[in-house]
Parts: sequence; C-alpha cells; structure tokens
Amino acid sequence: YPKGNPITRKAQVQKQAQLHSNLRGHLDDVVQQYHEDLCKHRKANEYLKRRGITKKAIDRFQIGYAGFKPLQLPPKLIKPLQQIGLFNKFGREAYMGRITVPIRNDLGNIAQLYGRRITDSDFNHYYLKVPHRTIFNPEALKHYQIHLCESVIDTLTLYSNGIENACGVYGTNSLKDDYIKKIASSQVEDVVIAYDNDKAGNEAAHLAAKKLKKENIRSQRFKLPAGYDVNQYLTNP
Repeated sequence: YPKGNPITRKAQVQKQAQLHSNLRGHLDDVVQQYHEDLCKHRKANEYLKRRGITKKAIDRFQIGYAGFKPLQLPPKLIKPLQQIGLFNKFGREAYMGRITVPIRNDLGNIAQLYGRRITDSDFNHYYLKVPHRTIFNPEALKHYQIHLCESVIDTLTLYSNGIENACGVYGTNSLKDDYIKKIASSQVEDVVIAYDNDKAGNEAAHLAAKKLKKENIRSQRFKLPAGYDVNQYLTNP
C-alpha cells in the first residue's frame, strides 16, 4: 500500500495495540518503579505541591517520576518497549525528567501513560505511541454528575480539591465520539464542562455540549475567570 494509506495506518495501529496489550504487565512494573521513585525527588514533589496535587491523589492515581535511576527491566524488553514509546530511538527513557500518570481503562489496565516535565520546555507533554482509548479516571462515570476537564493535570486538581467525580481528556480536540458513547451508556445525567476559559476551550466546550445534548445529557460550564484553566484558578485564587 502507498504511504499514508488508511488501510496501512489501521494495520499499524492494530499492531501497536497488540504490542501494547502484550506488554501490559511490564508497564505495571514500570509505573510502580516510577511511583516508588517519586518520594526520592524533592523537585518533583515540589512541582506537584505547587500544582496543588495532594498525597491522596498521588497514591490514588499511582503518580510517579522518571528520575535518573534506570528502570530495572530485562534487556529483551527494551526493543518492544521502545516501539510503544517508553524508550526513545537512542534507547533512553522517554519519560526522563517527567511526572508520570498512568491512564487506566475501566478494567484497571494501563491504557496510556502521561508524562509532564517539571520544568517548562517546548515538549512538556508526552504519551506512549499508542492510541488514546479511554478518558482519564473512568471511575467518575459511576456518578450521576461528572466534571469533564481538558487535561490530566486539571482532573488531578479537581480530585485533590474533593471533586472525585472529575475525569478528563487530552486537549480541546480529544473528546472522541467513543467517549461520548461511554458517558451516555453510564449513570451520568449531568456534565460540568471544566475546559479552559479561552477561545479554544470555549469552542471545544460548546461542541462538547452539543454532542452531549444529542445523547440527552445535560451540561453546564464550570465558571472560570477569563484566560484561566482549572489548575490556575484553584492554585492561584
């Protein structure tokens, strides 16, 4: 098939998904190592404290930090883990210097791994090279009302402030139809859309509200000052 052919891309996605599934147990080990290493890194903990992320949230979501201590893994796993993006093309850990947050599906399996640098750069955010297949914190869908955020950090912020029915997506354009269907098939009756109060966030919130309305789900906007996101608002009131 020619480069960029939809059939080729679909086959590649399926191959990555199968590889990811085969490595699931090893990803659990990686996440646990990063979680255990977090307590050893003062700057990483200071970053989480500054962002308002509590110990309860850290433990609940198994948040970790990829420091400079190499992962303890069998050498034979490096290549397959490199294929899904845990290691870069040079064989170095791709999450080095980042807070790590495992994104689990409703079965509790790791579906994705979010990484956030603790110092701002051009490459703050990082994910494994596998498709997003679940919202962040699907446990929230057991409630009749959810708070839907546009980022992992904002979701963790609400959770840390006692709003445990918070869940999230991965940017303003990442509310997939599959996620809407998942919400519609759950107990959720009302969605508080906690997107950023900026042009992109407001446009995405309007689109999300329209999609939810088609599924007969009520929605309302989480009120934020102009230009603010959830984390900025709750950590800098």
